[in-house]
Amino acid sequence: MAIEVAVIGIDGSGKGSNIAQSAAHIGKDYPVLIMEWKSIAYVTDERFSYISRLQTSRVTSLLEFIRSIFNRIKIGWHRFRQASLISDHNPVFCFEDRDLVLDPSILIVSYIPVLSKVPISTRVRVMEKLTMGRLSDLYIYLDVTPETAFKRVCRRHRQQNKRLSAHENLPDLRRLRDQYEAGLAFLEGSNIPVFRVNTEGRSIQECSAEIVDFLMRMYLGDEKLKAINAGP
Repeated sequence: MAIEVAVIGIDGSGKGSNIAQSAAHIGKDYPVLIMEWKSIAYVTDERFSYISRLQTSRVTSLLEFIRSIFNRIKIGWHRFRQASLISDHNPVFCFEDRDLVLDPSILIVSYIPVLSKVPISTRVRVMEKLTMGRLSDLYIYLDVTPETAFKRVCRRHRQQNKRLSAHENLPDLRRLRDQYEAGLAFLEGSNIPVFRVNTEGRSIQECSAEIVDFLMRMYLGDEKLKAINAGP
């Protein structure tokens, strides 16, 4: 039975790099699965995202509706693929770079932005139904200031010769960080484990080492591993 670990944080917090480093280290001794999420907005080169922000007519509602349908299909496939891979490979950890239930950027970029305005407890219940999912077993929150995150995002896009996503700007990153803080308070109030890692001014090696050390201490003792492998 895999432990589902959602590594969360605003764009530029270092999710992809820290997952890759941590999984590579743990993967030397234990089977690990990495599930990457790409929303339909990325698949369509974000045309829907940009158009819906520029339009104020009925076109906006239509595009939001179309995007939500495509994302329902994409999320269904993501969940099916995840279950299939876990069944085939029986990993100890399944790392995800987005949490489909909690992640506010999925709402802003890929889903219905109005959901981001409702209370976090209501939003989680709605998203659990929309995504056919549940909250992860553990959340690793990579904390960084929006200003630093924005610089990292701009640098990464210049290197990859890509344009910024619709939400990759300082106002949206600040709003996303506030929503993450509300989400973390909800998780901690629901007794779901949250591990915070400050990535401000720190290297990927330092941050991933902290993550690996935490996972080793929390989950990978002999008795704990036996319980995990035994399943429910």
